Amino acid sequence: MTRPQFRSTASFTRRTRTTTVVERATFVLFSIGGKRFAAPVEVVDRVERPTAAMFAAHDGCRAPETGLFLDIAAPLGVALGTGEATSRRVLVVTLPHGACRIPVDAVHEVAAIDAALVLPLDRDDPSHDSAGLRARFERQEAWVYVVDLVRLLSPRTDVRR
Repeated sequence: MTRPQFRSTASFTRRTRTTTVVERATFVLFSIGGKRFAAPVEVVDRVERPTAAMFAAHDGCRAPETGLFLDIAAPLGVALGTGEATSRRVLVVTLPHGACRIPVDAVHEVAAIDAALVLPLDRDDPSHDSAGLRARFERQEAWVYVVDLVRLLSPRTDVRR
């Protein structure tokens, strides 16, 4: 029996698959005053359902048993909705200067967004002047503004205890 003169090189080659890597940014999407915002998921510890007593205490700025409430609506140029306080949600966030609670009208979802779709704010955008807004992206045919909570909530004089 004669051996074949040519050998297959298939066993010697290494096949590699090329995969496209898509960088994603993950955000917690919420709304205040009819405007949609997003916070990086890394700073949001959890979402709480507030009690009526929590918002009634000290004009809704401090929950006696849970600590500090911070208002981000005013610096963002919006106001909390006028609905029932117990239908709202509270974002519990951890920042370099400590933990705090942020009342919001609603929390919609946690979404992973293609980083290429997160756009820096244009100078023409009316939201550009807000110190806490960094970027925006489109979600369900509406703009969602990315909030820099660290910058927005850095220790300020208007924090109520």
